[in-house]
Amino acid sequence: MLPRRLVPLSAMLLVACDPVFGDGVHDNTDYFPLDGAARVASYRSASGAMDWTLELQKADTSTVDGIEVVTLEYFDATSSDLLWQVRWSSDAIHGVRIHGFTDVQGQDEVVFDTPVVLIERGVQSEPVVTETNGFTFTASAGSHDGCETFWMPAWSDESCLVVSLSDADGLPGTHGVITGEYRLVPSYGPAWLDLDAYDDAWWMSDFDWEE
Repeated sequence: MLPRRLVPLSAMLLVACDPVFGDGVHDNTDYFPLDGAARVASYRSASGAMDWTLELQKADTSTVDGIEVVTLEYFDATSSDLLWQVRWSSDAIHGVRIHGFTDVQGQDEVVFDTPVVLIERGVQSEPVVTETNGFTFTASAGSHDGCETFWMPAWSDESCLVVSLSDADGLPGTHGVITGEYRLVPSYGPAWLDLDAYDDAWWMSDFDWEE
């Protein structure tokens, strides 16, 4: 078991304002951090419709065109089966982007010619459209809401960033492991994963982090 990260007061209370750069520009990338030598988050089905635990682990890191790209691996913690991998980047210039993913069970790998934008660096008042691999992805990240979790029930009354991502074809089998709705908490990332590939939302049930 990895050392448990202490929960800072700012995370428990989730201050109403977004993180801000020294130049006064909002920085949304703190809602999807990829830092740490190790990062593990566990999720359980919100309604209990699925009787297994989804576990997210930080895996390898690479550099693509000068950008640090981190692979996050998603496991069925009950069986220890690796389900899929998603390659993410989160930086103060390009925001949070998805560079590709691998459906391990289906043996399908997708590399996006142009990385899909999930969250822009600054305030995302309008939907962001990414044209890549013949698909049109639309990301909306302008609202805040509560995101109660099994691990942190107090987040129900706070301002989690609500992000939705769609690929226009509406078929969960196409990009369903990345499309859907995310509810994000600064420094912790996804508190909810309501992905199109599943019939229920995943709520965070545990979190570990190693500096």
